[in-house]
Amino acid sequence: MTRLEKFSRVAEIAEKRAEAATVKLAERVRGVTSGEAQLTELHRFRNEYASVPDGGDASLQIAELINRHRFLGRVDEAIAFQRAEVDRQQRLLAQEQVACGRVRAKARALDNAVRRIGDDEARKQDRFEQSQLDERAQRVASRWDAAANDANED
Repeated sequence: MTRLEKFSRVAEIAEKRAEAATVKLAERVRGVTSGEAQLTELHRFRNEYASVPDGGDASLQIAELINRHRFLGRVDEAIAFQRAEVDRQQRLLAQEQVACGRVRAKARALDNAVRRIGDDEARKQDRFEQSQLDERAQRVASRWDAAANDANED
């Protein structure tokens, strides 16, 4: 296996890892977006529920207010939990972006190395072929010179 083939295989593996990192990053973005949408929905629900007018009966009003207060407390807890989850997902997203950038940079560096090695091997091959052509041309020229000398001696 040539040096170019070895580096090409390594570059292919790096590119697959970069693609996997990109997929993982996209999933993380979707997770953050989904979490933010849920948080927005919880806020909307809380605002709607809090704005519903109280009933008219005074004895029921106290019980309803207590229940409403408890329920809003649970909604607030859900909002706090969701906010913490969105924050966590955003931190993970930032980490994933850094990791993806590193993997992509490594893949690009390997691609560049493969390109350079390929160019070097192509130049070496061109030089070899040119030296072969020069050698043949020199042999032909020597034969012509030898034939010309033989012709002059006759």
